[in-house]
Amino acid sequence: MTILLAATLQGTASAQTRDSLPSNTLLPDPARGAYLDDTARQLVLGLKATRDTARLTIDTYTALIRERLGFEMPSFRRNRPWVHGERTARVRWSRDEPAIVHVLAARLRDQLGDPEDSEFFSGLWTERFAADPLSDPFTFGFTVFAQSPEAEITTRSPLGPASERYYQFRSGDTIAVQLSNGSTLRAVAVTVIPRYPSIRLVSAIMWVDAESFGLARVAYRLAKPVDREMAWRLRSGGRWSPRLHIDISPPNSSAHGLAPDSTPDRPSFFDRLVNGAFNSAFPRLRLDISTVVAEYGLWEMRHWLPRSVTWRGDMSAMEGVTAAGIAPLAVPAMIDWTLEIEDIRERGAEATPGTPATAAEALRLWRQEGDSISGSLAAAGPGDMVTITPADRHALATSDLLPPTVWEEDRVSRRRRHRADRGGTRGPRYR
Repeated sequence: MTILLAATLQGTASAQTRDSLPSNTLLPDPARGAYLDDTARQLVLGLKATRDTARLTIDTYTALIRERLGFEMPSFRRNRPWVHGERTARVRWSRDEPAIVHVLAARLRDQLGDPEDSEFFSGLWTERFAADPLSDPFTFGFTVFAQSPEAEITTRSPLGPASERYYQFRSGDTIAVQLSNGSTLRAVAVTVIPRYPSIRLVSAIMWVDAESFGLARVAYRLAKPVDREMAWRLRSGGRWSPRLHIDISPPNSSAHGLAPDSTPDRPSFFDRLVNGAFNSAFPRLRLDISTVVAEYGLWEMRHWLPRSVTWRGDMSAMEGVTAAGIAPLAVPAMIDWTLEIEDIRERGAEATPGTPATAAEALRLWRQEGDSISGSLAAAGPGDMVTITPADRHALATSDLLPPTVWEEDRVSRRRRHRADRGGTRGPRYR
């Protein structure tokens, strides 16, 4: 699993230009047939425009981010809890300054060892996703495990400027979303249909507020599992550098009239020989990001901001299942994080009393003697993060601010579902 966390997504985007086409060839209309009905067109175009303009209305915000992660140990009978980690951090986001992150609690436990033995959990840096309150929810997929710059361009987002080239959109049912003040609004489902199977595309449903064009909820999964695109590389560039490589350029992309998504590497003959022999001797791996659900809340009845994200996936071998065979074991992974807004400062407004007015003030107020600081505030710019980690790691691992573990929450959920079957709980928020 450590290798999985260290896997790096690599790829160089390329595009077909007008000069590369024959002079008598017409450029295809990327939006042709993208919108299967007028409601879908209105909602998607309105959502894109709203997200571009709403970003300018918020100067800063502070929030608590709670993160939970868990891996299960596979078995043929029932998966067992393996590793779980919890983390809580306070973040001050600013449009014009670096984000300041203060780690308040962090714990990592290995169930195969002593379940009560806690260690410091550095987390998956989920504040990256909250640093921009209107960040693209479709980056939650691959970027969970890949923190390289290439990961930011891995997914072809349905909210991107050229999304019509890769997706079709169809409107669906309407749901009632209950807000924190008790009122409800109408959100219309828009189904996102990928034009071809690729690990860079998603199958999704977006629920869009029909009045404000705010994104209330999104649920998606990869258009196909990562299987033949993933392989071990023991050597690369003439050097020994063992790692798990994911090729983000589907080999059949040209068959769909699209330019390849990345330029393939040209390894040496010896590199190909070593890598090929190793991959032939061991089972190929398969990664499936099966579910990503991002919930949004209407904060102060004006700003649609992230509220929670749920991520589910698994890693297994690409062994086929036959009538006489046994399904290959898979390592399930689950990640949940929530964002609790504490304060929002709109464009041009004064800072709320008791909250830091600048990034430098937040660093001064939150930092204690002996704390470690990642990065330099003077060298960081907007979009960067400066993280404060307290020196007392034991206090972080035993803090009351830690969210419950994944499996404790699962047990509570099972009890709630049992009571619901007996008619003892209320209905869901989304109905």
